[in-house]
Amino acid sequence: MLNLNFILNILLYINIVTCYQPILLLNNNNNNNINKNIQKRNILRKEFINFVNYGALFYSIDKFNNYYENNENKNIKIYNNIIKSVCIINTIININNTNITKVGTGVVWTKNGYIITNYHVIQDTIKIKISLENEEYEPKIIGYDTKSDIAVIKINNNNTKPIKLGNIKSIKIGQNAYALGNPYGQNYTFTKGIISGKDREIVLPLGNKISGVIQTDVSINPGNSGGPLLDSYGNLIGINTASLIISSGINFALPIDQVSNTVNKIINYGIIEHAIIGITYLIELPTLYEAQELKIPYIEKGVIILNVPNNSIPYYAGLKGITIINSPEKKIILGDIIIGIDEYKIDNSLDLVTTLKNYKYKIKSI
Repeated sequence: MLNLNFILNILLYINIVTCYQPILLLNNNNNNNINKNIQKRNILRKEFINFVNYGALFYSIDKFNNYYENNENKNIKIYNNIIKSVCIINTIININNTNITKVGTGVVWTKNGYIITNYHVIQDTIKIKISLENEEYEPKIIGYDTKSDIAVIKINNNNTKPIKLGNIKSIKIGQNAYALGNPYGQNYTFTKGIISGKDREIVLPLGNKISGVIQTDVSINPGNSGGPLLDSYGNLIGINTASLIISSGINFALPIDQVSNTVNKIINYGIIEHAIIGITYLIELPTLYEAQELKIPYIEKGVIILNVPNNSIPYYAGLKGITIINSPEKKIILGDIIIGIDEYKIDNSLDLVTTLKNYKYKIKSI
């Protein structure tokens, strides 16, 4: 089969030769007959150029149409492949003696009916209903981790289709991304965008901070929570969790590596309660200017302890927070500054949060 690109290149080469020939003849002979022949050749040359240009145009249009047709087919294929691995979660909560219905999204994790979602989707619910492949189930809550906002529930079905997991390390900013969920109760809404950023730090709906989060401009709205963020191949790379209300197109998903680690612990143990120190501390260190204004030493690294509750474990361990003296003039005296825990170096509050994840967590069953 002939290659159309090769044919067009040959035609363009002939076109160039044809363009130059009349000029050479004109320089060598001014005879009237030759001039007439030149005019004829010029007409033929123009017709030939039009033929080549139209051929290239139609080839480009055909190539353009094929690109978008293939792109659309890819989108449709991804949707059809994951539709059986995503469910609708309807919940009922009671606020001031009034039942309120909420909607969220879940992802099928295993073949035997384990489903994952955000904890805030099922938080304080009095009833949960799962819709999957036109079947309805009343799931059992297996466990949850409030700090990472992940929950695991289970339905009575041993033939569910688990979603395929992607690799968070392979994703790149700018690559395509997809979401499937139930925004505002519009079931199985499929949206597309790109990966806008990685390793973000956000405040989750429950109020705690988490790092390593994926940023995307894929449309995510209330009802998408707990649903999948997919890569270009339809593999799960994150769980859609939060959006910036003040700005459209800035949405966040928990990365699959963190989610997978948490889910496996929940399935094995139940509720996870993370290690804490039991103190309050400054999230960010004062700048040099702020330190001078407060008349305290300028601290470049570490975590400043604000308060240590009386009769608490850190209190009896000897940790001290800041002291404020109000008379005769207000004065702040710094207490302890955390610069390390065991072999772990603590330069800032994020280091502290990350380090505490290395310590044993308390587990309790439901």
